[in-house]
Amino acid sequence: VAKKNFKDAAKFSSEAKALIDDKNQAETSIIDLEKSVELGKKKRSEFEEIVEKLEGELSVADSEARKLQSKHLAITITMLNETMEVAAAEENFEEAAALQNEIDLAKELSSSIEASLETAD
Repeated sequence: VAKKNFKDAAKFSSEAKALIDDKNQAETSIIDLEKSVELGKKKRSEFEEIVEKLEGELSVADSEARKLQSKHLAITITMLNETMEVAAAEENFEEAAALQNEIDLAKELSSSIEASLETAD
């Protein structure tokens, strides 16, 4: 009986040691996971800052692009007006009318861009 009890005690001791090892390994894994979570949170925060910065830069670039479009359209309208005046002076009324249509479209686009610039400011 004592021999059986000794065998059982050794078996339980071995199982207990294995459970303690498993517990220690699980605790280590939890600590490692917590570190990974913290690192992930830190990286997410860094990425959010980068995204905010890029969004700001994109907004500025978009505004600058619209300003350049507006300037380009102003130059285009001036050139079209001059060309239309030449066509009218030469009594080329069909070309003058076609140019007037282009001028009207360019003015509409220019107004749209100007409105978007005003709302952005």
